[in-house]
Amino acid sequence: MKKRNKGFTLIELLVTIALMSIFSVFALRLFTNGFILHNDYRARSLDFFEETVKKSKAEKLLKEYPIRCDPKGTWTFNSENSDSLMNLFPYKASRCAHKAGGWIVIYAEGFSTFVLM
Repeated sequence: MKKRNKGFTLIELLVTIALMSIFSVFALRLFTNGFILHNDYRARSLDFFEETVKKSKAEKLLKEYPIRCDPKGTWTFNSENSDSLMNLFPYKASRCAHKAGGWIVIYAEGFSTFVLM
């Protein structure tokens, strides 16, 4: 009578466990990199959104209220409540320059826009 061996040998089990370990390391690395890339994308999207809101707010203020630009490059709103408006302006260290055709450019780090005088 022949003896039938059922089951796996110890070598087969060890090889299977080793291969599963190797594959799981690669899968975990890909999974972790996916989370890192997603978080980076979220942070960049948030920065872009915040910068877009700042630019829109600055351009709205500059379109609605007249400004005054002196030759030194400093500027202010030409209005009764210019101090309040300057506090609302999102780019605190902004400068100005006169351009041809009555245009004034207002610029700061990451921002520039033209205003017609």
